[in-house]
Amino acid sequence: MNVQQHLADIAAKLGLPTLELNESGCARLLFDETIAVNFEHNEPEGKLSLYSYLGELPAGGREAFYRDMLVGNLLGLQTQDSTLGIDPELNEVVLSRSMMIEEISLEPFANMLDKFVGCAEYWTLQLENSRQRGTESAPTASEPVGFSRPMDGNLRV
Repeated sequence: MNVQQHLADIAAKLGLPTLELNESGCARLLFDETIAVNFEHNEPEGKLSLYSYLGELPAGGREAFYRDMLVGNLLGLQTQDSTLGIDPELNEVVLSRSMMIEEISLEPFANMLDKFVGCAEYWTLQLENSRQRGTESAPTASEPVGFSRPMDGNLRV
C-alpha cells in the first residue's frame, strides 16, 4: 500500500473528506485542536515520518526535563517507540517517528497514529508542567505512565 492510500484510508476512518500530501510531500492533521501531527513522505526511501511540535523548552529546570526526555526515550517505553528531540532552530521539543510505509497495513498504522497522538498529549503536558514549575522531577519506577507498555521479561529479570 502506498502513502497516499494510507492517508486516504486514515482520513476515511476519521470521517474526513480527504488527507493528501502537498507538492512537498507533507500533510498535517490537527487532533482536539491542540496536537498537530505532521506527515512527511521521503519517496526515494519509501519512508513516512510523523512529527509533532510539543512546545518551547522551559526557561528553567532544563536539566531535569532533559533527563525526563532521555528516560522517556529509553527503548521507547514512554514514547510508544517514538523519539523525543529538540529542534535547534525553533528551540522546541519534537516527538517523531519514521516507518517504511510499504511494511505497515491500515490497522497497525491507525493504532500507531492513535498511540502517537496520546504520547504527544502526555509529553506536551509534561513540558507544560516543567515550564510552570521551572523544574521537573525525574519519573520514578513507581509513577505510572498510562500508555507505557509493561516490561515483559525481555529486559529485566
